[in-house]
Amino acid sequence: MTDIEKSYQSWCEREEELKKLVADLEKNEASTRFHIIDEIFVQILGWNKKSIEVEFSVGSSAEDEAHKKLFADYKIESNYNNFLIEAKRIGRFFTLPTSSTRKYTSDGVIKKSLNNASFIEQSEKYMRNLGIPFCVLTNGFQFMIIRQKVLKNQKDIIVFRSFDDIKNNFITFWSILSPFSNGVEYLDKLLSTPEEIRTRPQYEKNIRSQILKKDEQVSTGNIRATTERYLRRYFSELTLENQKQLLKDCYCDPSGRFTVFAETLKNEILPKELSYIKKVTISNYFNEEGNFRNQYIENFDEEVGTVFVLVGGVGAGKSTFVKYFYEHELDTITKQRLVWVSIDLLDFSRQIDELNDFLTEKIFESLKTNYKHFELEAWDTSKIMYQDIVDETTKGMPPFMRSDQNSIDSEIYRRITIEKQNKEDYLKRVFHYLKNNLNIRPCFVFDNVDQKPSAWQEEVLLLAFNRATIFNAVVISSLRLENYFSLKDKPAFDSIEPNVFRIEPPGVKELLKKRIAAFKQYPQGEFSVEIPPNIKMSVPLEKFISVLDNTLDSPSHGKQVEAMLENLSGGNMRRALNLFKTFIQSGNTKLYELLNQYRRIDNVEVDYNYVFDSLILKDNVHYNSSDSEFFNVFNYYNDGFYSHMTVVNILKYLDRLSYNEKNSFVSIDDLIEKFKDSLIDRDKLLNILEPLLSSYLINSNYGERSRLVLTTSVSISLLGKYYINDLITDWRYLYYVCTDTPITDVQVLKTMKRIYEAVLRTKNTLALFGLKRQLIDTFMEYLKDCENADIEFMRKLTHKQVQGCFDELQANYRHNIELHVKSINN
Repeated sequence: MTDIEKSYQSWCEREEELKKLVADLEKNEASTRFHIIDEIFVQILGWNKKSIEVEFSVGSSAEDEAHKKLFADYKIESNYNNFLIEAKRIGRFFTLPTSSTRKYTSDGVIKKSLNNASFIEQSEKYMRNLGIPFCVLTNGFQFMIIRQKVLKNQKDIIVFRSFDDIKNNFITFWSILSPFSNGVEYLDKLLSTPEEIRTRPQYEKNIRSQILKKDEQVSTGNIRATTERYLRRYFSELTLENQKQLLKDCYCDPSGRFTVFAETLKNEILPKELSYIKKVTISNYFNEEGNFRNQYIENFDEEVGTVFVLVGGVGAGKSTFVKYFYEHELDTITKQRLVWVSIDLLDFSRQIDELNDFLTEKIFESLKTNYKHFELEAWDTSKIMYQDIVDETTKGMPPFMRSDQNSIDSEIYRRITIEKQNKEDYLKRVFHYLKNNLNIRPCFVFDNVDQKPSAWQEEVLLLAFNRATIFNAVVISSLRLENYFSLKDKPAFDSIEPNVFRIEPPGVKELLKKRIAAFKQYPQGEFSVEIPPNIKMSVPLEKFISVLDNTLDSPSHGKQVEAMLENLSGGNMRRALNLFKTFIQSGNTKLYELLNQYRRIDNVEVDYNYVFDSLILKDNVHYNSSDSEFFNVFNYYNDGFYSHMTVVNILKYLDRLSYNEKNSFVSIDDLIEKFKDSLIDRDKLLNILEPLLSSYLINSNYGERSRLVLTTSVSISLLGKYYINDLITDWRYLYYVCTDTPITDVQVLKTMKRIYEAVLRTKNTLALFGLKRQLIDTFMEYLKDCENADIEFMRKLTHKQVQGCFDELQANYRHNIELHVKSINN
């Protein structure tokens, strides 16, 4: 037997005796722990008693003496190993965090969990003074091993919570503390590598990888190349200059709410002559105190700037509304009376403290580029804007100089040139001049603010009020809905009153029907389509459009298609349009087959199952989670726990906390605490959250969409809710994702592969559905067994009751598939 095998055998033989000894020591509050030290280190690990220096003196200061009253210190050394032991004299000393985590940093949560953090610091002091690499802190049955800080190590503490924990991880325990092992070398290797809660499965393969063939993509003919320019024109964002008419044709306002808001905004922007004429009577015109013009100017000067805030989710249509408002709600005369400056915050990539300068630069740039006709740089204009400088300069000159106009103008020019270097003051004078001399009002649009981090949205809103006040401007900005709720009651936002309008996206069907209707108005002629294998044909554009229109209006499939697109878009109209484009161009839609029928069938439409297949498969023969519009929630990541249900549990937790709209975000720290038994640290959690973020299942409070570098909180998205409440119990979804889920049981994978291959060979509809159901049932039983194993593992590890969620999921799946069976039979 090897040394480690002998030690393990000795542990197993003495385990019950050790537990009894600890119980007696705890009961009697024995004055020393050497009984435990003797049993574990000498009798089990094999240390010679002569290698243990008992009651080793580490200092004689008052602090050291106080420490000795609680701990007995031992120095232990062999040819290979060298460390301190601090054994608690009386009662329990420390409590470890209730978590599956075994490695910690000494200045982190473990220090907060200890009633006396000073003892960790005392151990570190002794190690430094004596040049000893690590220290073992024990109360007899729990062990905390503290390593002197080394830069290469991610952590510097490892813990063993109980005798069971030691037994389950005996190789690690022996390798650190045995006299025959280089303990510090093993400890450093352990502390410098990411921690695992349990070992990654030895076997993990999916069905797709087992049946891959050379040609893994469906032929699409030339549908993609043929339809691309039409889809790009009619089914993309309509914000380009050459899309003004199309924007008008496609704009959606089903309830008329946008029209009402547009009128409110227009009333604020429109020139004020008519409104003030109504307020000023004829008698006022002849009033001794002033004529009508003077009173109008006085009233006009009393106007203040206004801020309009558009709130809504990303992609809800805020930018589209502003673009539509300017292009089609404002007439030419009104536009001529405006300085309209639209600033895209996506162009800003500097530090937040440079944001004010960025806005100023963009306003300057717009004035110079788009409003040259105001001749703001002309000398006569400058003298009007800086009339106070002109008067001050003239009055300040002695009489003998006033007769020389050239000298006067030269001095005025010099001073104005200096004053213009103050850009903020210059802009204030510009807009005062435009208003008072030309009756021109500024309107600033801060676009795509909602796609910036929360702190930036805050700053933009404050700057919006600043610009509105200083320049007497109308400012239109945007905020994400959750940011508005978090800001509105905070100082200083609780003291300002913007005009808030909530932008809610139109229904997906309405959005698409508008685009299709616009499509019908313009295209003429035909386009060529190649139908595999070698058929070429010309299809009238109106027939192609009709296929799309018929699909949405289909009595049998239209509602299902609409609901799926609505849910998958998650309120993001950009995503809805991209989904529609994917559906049309996917080889699995088989659109080329339908177009081949157009001469014979008047009402050709795409079956719901084809739409589903086109989105989940795209052009692939088999589902591939890395190239699909559908996310696989049963996949697992390098989180140290390797459970198929981790993503499901996180989404369910976020969903439960999302019903309060004002507080739907959950901090990442709280998530770590909630799932501390199955997630080791922040990095492991981010490994799970980042795929959810990039797939739109969760939102970041910082506005990030791919990485969570700056994010502090996350919330479940509308799409995430769809997954967790509907999609994961849909048999179609389960059928596809099971083929790309890593299966850790060899026999289960063989069974699933055999069934899936039978599916690929079967043509009969009923037989095909039966095989798919058999495949899903096998997959679901496998997931249930995996969750049961997770629960049992966590119960032994934490000694807590653990609740699973798979039984409910499986029951809902069975209910849904039975409903589908009934619909088939009917």
